[in-house]
Formats: sequence, structure tokens, C-alpha cells
Amino acid sequence: MPSLTDRSGRERLLIVDTGAIRELVLFHAVQEFRFERLRRELRFIKNRDAYEKCGRFIALYERKTTSASVVGELYRWIRKTDPTGQRRLWGRIYDEFRGMGMDEEVVKLLDMDVNLVTRFGPVDVSLI
Repeated sequence: MPSLTDRSGRERLLIVDTGAIRELVLFHAVQEFRFERLRRELRFIKNRDAYEKCGRFIALYERKTTSASVVGELYRWIRKTDPTGQRRLWGRIYDEFRGMGMDEEVVKLLDMDVNLVTRFGPVDVSLI
């Protein structure tokens, strides 16, 4: 199995799940867009310092990736928000993905080892 750390010690791959992206978007929505109804949903990133620390952590990784199921979960979350702000939330998600340099992976089941799929599931195997 190839190393996940390069020669400089920089981590090579971060698999980003829904929670981190949602928190980053929520913080921005509350602080910048003034979507106060979303404030109660913030759990971990409640101030600018925490937002910046999260960004620095993500920046430690050479590559960032996520899966189609994460995008689906974000869609399900946004559908439950006020329709007048949904376009701005999606725009913020696009900005976060671009800022991270996010690789979006497509699940190709037939290219995956069936033993790995059985052990870890197709979404996780598609990312390794």
C-alpha cells in the first residue's frame, strides 16, 4: 500500500465528510450572511478562530476528496433550510470546495476489489 505521507512529511490525502463541510458553511452563513436561524445548528466552529484552525488543518493535506454521498447529504440538509437562502448556501459550498481544491470521486463499483467493498463499503473503498 502506498504511503499517505510525502517526503516532506505533509499528509497526502484527507477524506472530507459531511460534518466538516457543513460546519464551515454554517459558520459562514451565520457570520457573513446573517442566517441567524442556522446558529443553533453550529456545533464545533462557533468563532473565527475555530474556523481558521479548521482551515489550517485542512491545508496540511496535499489532496482533499469527498464522495457523492457527502454531496447528497449536503443537498438533504439544504433542502430543509429557508428556500430564499438555499442558493447562497450552495454558493458557499462551491467556494469551500474550490478553496480546498476538492477532488470529487465517482464510485465505480466494478473497479473495486469485492473483499475491500465487503470490509469497508463502496463509498470508502472508492476514496482509497
